[in-house]
Amino acid sequence: MTVKTQTQLAAYNEVVKVAYFKILEATQKLISSVDDEELRYTLHRVDETTIAFGSKVHEFISPIIHLTLECNDGEQLSIHHTCRSIDEDYECPHLFARILRVVYRVTSAENTIIDIENCLELDCKTPVSMLLFKAILRDNDIYVFQTLPYKASI
Repeated sequence: MTVKTQTQLAAYNEVVKVAYFKILEATQKLISSVDDEELRYTLHRVDETTIAFGSKVHEFISPIIHLTLECNDGEQLSIHHTCRSIDEDYECPHLFARILRVVYRVTSAENTIIDIENCLELDCKTPVSMLLFKAILRDNDIYVFQTLPYKASI
């Protein structure tokens, strides 16, 4: 989307923000169904209220997924997501596919009042791993740690 006015940009960003928090809510519900407590560990970071190039508005990290609502293109928001590799041996290999379905369903042009399909950035080269998650948890005080409560199934 080529944004021409501040009004269009504000409307676009609001739709992206709503989609991000829907994705986040659905992701947390999916992760809560995982038996392994370590895979339900999460870190949250709420950062910038001003949307400007390079700012992060919100970030969610778990051993399974990394979601970020950020500004990488002028003042336009994007949703950056990285999932744990489906090749890795872990408890819920189907989770990756379910999360991706949510991401693409929530951001599809058919489900939004403004087309935001180009707001997505998928990073397949930087896998989320338990080692990375623990390093961030240990060395960073800008994140809030939470263990999602276990809920048997969704």
